[in-house]
Amino acid sequence: MHATVPMKPHVVTKLTAKQTLHKNNSEHRHRLSVLFIGLDSISRLNLIRTMPKTVSHLHRTGWFELRGYNKVGDNTFPNLMAILTGLTLDQVKKTCWPNKESELDDCPYIWCDFSNQGYVTAFGEDITKVSTFNYQKTGFINPPTDYYLRPYMLAAEKKLQSKTRDQLDICLGPTSTTEHLLRYATDFATTFREALYFALLWINNLGHNNHNTPAAMDFRFMQFFNELAEIGTLNNTLVIFLSDHGMRFGKIRETVIGWLEERLPFFYIWIPLWFRQKYPEVAKNIVINRDRLTSPYDVHVTLKDILGRNQDSDTGENSENAKNAISMNGSAGCPKCMSLFEKVSYNRTCDDAGITPHWCTCNHYQTLSTTGDTVLAAANFVLSEIQARLRKAVTRIDKFKKCADLRLNRLVNVRGRTHDSEHKDYVVLIETVPGSALFEATVRESTKNNDRFQILGTVSRINAYWSQSSCINDLILKMYCYCINS
Repeated sequence: MHATVPMKPHVVTKLTAKQTLHKNNSEHRHRLSVLFIGLDSISRLNLIRTMPKTVSHLHRTGWFELRGYNKVGDNTFPNLMAILTGLTLDQVKKTCWPNKESELDDCPYIWCDFSNQGYVTAFGEDITKVSTFNYQKTGFINPPTDYYLRPYMLAAEKKLQSKTRDQLDICLGPTSTTEHLLRYATDFATTFREALYFALLWINNLGHNNHNTPAAMDFRFMQFFNELAEIGTLNNTLVIFLSDHGMRFGKIRETVIGWLEERLPFFYIWIPLWFRQKYPEVAKNIVINRDRLTSPYDVHVTLKDILGRNQDSDTGENSENAKNAISMNGSAGCPKCMSLFEKVSYNRTCDDAGITPHWCTCNHYQTLSTTGDTVLAAANFVLSEIQARLRKAVTRIDKFKKCADLRLNRLVNVRGRTHDSEHKDYVVLIETVPGSALFEATVRESTKNNDRFQILGTVSRINAYWSQSSCINDLILKMYCYCINS
């Protein structure tokens, strides 16, 4: 069983219309296709550890790396939505996704803008169980792109014998789920090598539950990137190879380096040689940006930059007026974010990059004793906030009465820093019972306000809850609920 890329009638119509429109415009050929290859839950350091052949190949063949790429949300969904829509999760909820029962069709995805410029679009993920837009969500009512892999993957999971490891399907029939997606990527790029396309293909299961598993596909990914070069994809396609975040739970995550790795996923970008020659400042700036702070919102603005340069080519103008018409709109979730083709400031702050304090890796914390009155008060404040969220849910959804009252078992560790003359910040890790859940929060202490403590952002669950919260379906509150019947 193999996913094919048929030439659909509406795609033929789109391509024919674009060819007719630009038949006398030589500049139209100088436009970039865009291909994303994503791997879930792999930090930059874990990619180096587990896929050294792939990393070596990327550096040897001229890819650019962003070492300061910092996530902006807890899991895949907010980090991908930042790239695709430029919105924060709260903005997504207000704009196009008021609740989890709502479909996700109406969000302002960047692939729609590419489609409007005549691009063939595609989106696919390797497994359906934990897919980005369907896990604890309604997903799409209509196909979001010209080519949508989910129907094929649903059929493959139903018809083919599966092999499971770490609670996820790793094989469908004789083929790994990763291989299914890589073959589809190659076929799609081959089919539309003479056209313009935007494709986002995401692999969920390779590193999601086990930080060692990516090593099994190291040679295959090196081979895959060689294939892209051989079929000519790298001649006209901007390729982004990235992750959304590092490992979010497990023993490594309980360490300080695990805290950093969760927030710093890997990011590589290939820019075709002709584009580097036409815009020499782009390659220069990407090299400068390698060790500077960047975020998914910058990727969104970069995609708008590409759309703007396309408009510039369409009009035959040499000015940047057309480009600015799009790219100056930037990202609603991060007004100060910028295209990766531009030089990022060396003293950029997390606030500049749309990164909230809880996810920011630029702050330097010192390890503190776990026995002080202040840190114990902060730990109890984190517990009270978790309990308050559960109690609030009880009032609106009866089934949340099935959640046990949590108690503080121990303060595992705490780190602190002085924010300013009136505030101190703490990274607090607590263990609660029943269930031995590990919760981590960034807490700000005020020395002058009556409200002494404040949670900065979310409260992270850094060990797996598995079936402990099976009695509820709320995506966020599953992290906090220990079902009484567990």
